[in-house]
Amino acid sequence: MQSSELTLVSRILRYLRDRDQPAIGPLAADMKRWNERRNRVHSRSNEDSVVSDGQWAPDTVDYYSEISDGIIPAFPTCRSNASIPMASSQPTHVSLTPLDHLHRPNYIKICYWIPLLPSVQARDVYTFLGAGLRKTFHQMPWLGGKVHLQSPNTPGWRPGQREIRYEAWAAKGPVPRQLVFKQLDTELSYSDWKDEGFPSDAFPDQELLDVPVEGDMEAGCDIWAAQTSFIPGGLILTMSTCHAAIDGTGMVIAMKAWADCCRSAYDGLAGGAAFPPETYDRSLLDKLWEQEGAPVPADPDTWTKGLVGLEGPEESTDIDAQREGTRTPSTKKAVHKTFYLPASSLATLQKQCDESAQSGTALSISDIITALMWRGSVRARNRVAGDAMALRLQTSNTTFYNQAKLPIASVLDLSVPLSRLASAVRVGAARINSASLNDAYGLLRALPDYETVRPRFRRAQGADMLISNLLVFPVNDIAFGDTLFGNGGKAEALRCYLGRFNDYARCSLVLPRRPGGVEITMNLREDEMEGLEADEEWGRYCLAL
Repeated sequence: MQSSELTLVSRILRYLRDRDQPAIGPLAADMKRWNERRNRVHSRSNEDSVVSDGQWAPDTVDYYSEISDGIIPAFPTCRSNASIPMASSQPTHVSLTPLDHLHRPNYIKICYWIPLLPSVQARDVYTFLGAGLRKTFHQMPWLGGKVHLQSPNTPGWRPGQREIRYEAWAAKGPVPRQLVFKQLDTELSYSDWKDEGFPSDAFPDQELLDVPVEGDMEAGCDIWAAQTSFIPGGLILTMSTCHAAIDGTGMVIAMKAWADCCRSAYDGLAGGAAFPPETYDRSLLDKLWEQEGAPVPADPDTWTKGLVGLEGPEESTDIDAQREGTRTPSTKKAVHKTFYLPASSLATLQKQCDESAQSGTALSISDIITALMWRGSVRARNRVAGDAMALRLQTSNTTFYNQAKLPIASVLDLSVPLSRLASAVRVGAARINSASLNDAYGLLRALPDYETVRPRFRRAQGADMLISNLLVFPVNDIAFGDTLFGNGGKAEALRCYLGRFNDYARCSLVLPRRPGGVEITMNLREDEMEGLEADEEWGRYCLAL
């Protein structure tokens, strides 16, 4: 992506800078660099298949203090913001943005494995974390709120419109109900699980945090949910957020805020500048879009529609027939497994792809990992589906979320170099620029009914899938301190779980980069997972944990 092609989030910084906001102006260069990097490394895939960055900007734009080179610059913590109404008997109502409506109110769980110091009591840790979480809610009260369907009487309402409702939180008080305490029943210690590589199936994910597939927006969906699960010598801290209100980047920033608020109890350096008022302004996207001329393309192409989950007419017949399947779980058991790509395998893949790629095509390691996961998943599912899938797929194309296309035969055929898949990911991502994002946003904003936004991967049947790439998320910056925890309160492993959402959609994840290699979580049906582990190319590079 060229430096002149600023993403929408970068332009938020430009907008604020132009409005004489010196407190965040210095972040503009970091923001721009991060967004360019993000477009290189983030990839979501719909497999029939669609692979691109479905999170080209934060869903909520509550977070414009973006990440650069693995660091969250000038991240504000542990100080209340005078712009937030902190004393009100009535809940605050905030309409969600068009981009927030790209996602259902589902929950993805992230588990942080953190060692405890000897002789530390679990209840003391829980109380410590609870006090920090309350302080975080005091600082960002909407995190302690809920997502609701908006009342039709609200000005500007349309069908499917959602909103956040929240009240002020006092800085001190009991542990918020959104943090649950649990003592896990296990004979194995933290060090034992560490020796096993922190396997993703160490405990059922519902035991680590029990959240629904989707929240009930009539009753209200909690934006934040977390659980402290204690084992001998360690803590598995599991958290989740309602995806309709916050995206993956926001989850990391909120976790860092929580950790910093915990540390601020004994470390004055953990505090920082207050969040500027614009942090909570969900009208910023509209302002930026209007500043660029409020474009709504009259005849958008399929790729532009795909950026915001709107399907082209050529896709509607097959997909409309499967809409009921969006809410109907598969009858086959979904399983997940974490694989490890060692540094040596990454180097080999990079070398092979660089040698076989077309001249002038620069492939990132994220492009290559996405291509490997895409091919591995398609081949594993093809083993199970057999001739029926092969026949259907031979007459169609492999369509990425950014609408780069390849014949499905090329994905299945190991004689086709992996660089061809990676190049398709890269070419599509390169189309993302300021103009295309404004056009896509205009399409989404102009919808008369938000219920029509249904990305292709949200169905249990069919060949669609989602790959969410968390590779550059700076989880090592999340540190709860060394008063109760080992390793400075930093996680020694991170695991992601989709829980029962796996029964309704296909999703796999690239986990944040760790020293030495990359971890991948694959979610497939039981018989498909057997096919993946038996796959020649997959087994050559990936080790099951």
